[in-house]
Amino acid sequence: MRSKNSSGKQDSYVNLVKGYLEKYGWTYELIDQDMLVTGFSIDENVFTVFIRCSEEMVYFSIPNFASLVNDEFALMVYQYLLEANLYMQCGKFGLDENGKIGLFAEFPASVVSYELFSFTLNSIGVNANNLIQKNTRISQYIHFDQRSVENK
Repeated sequence: MRSKNSSGKQDSYVNLVKGYLEKYGWTYELIDQDMLVTGFSIDENVFTVFIRCSEEMVYFSIPNFASLVNDEFALMVYQYLLEANLYMQCGKFGLDENGKIGLFAEFPASVVSYELFSFTLNSIGVNANNLIQKNTRISQYIHFDQRSVENK
């Protein structure tokens, strides 16, 4: 049974994303009609990725994966995130109302392809991992909230 907010187009994008995740070799869970959750690990860091499909867009998010250690460093951390956003090819860092750091990417659903999908997943993974690396100038001022999703 389809919800009032769901459409055939949206359902077909969800099915495409499922197929891409399977082709990519990742496990996933459908947590809502338009939302899948998966995850990956890079260098012992584990990330949860939410993928939402609408009729117009495909959204990727790694929400709340980091937070400030101390509010006195907030301005420096936020400045760093803004600078990082300037140089990212795909994705952007964002903050929620509690100051938690997330990573987000999106593209129009009408141009969805396996190549674009895999590029986006790879890009957000690399960008999240780069922020965690101990050699960034802000890594000592943020705490990383690791999530776990099994990938087989």
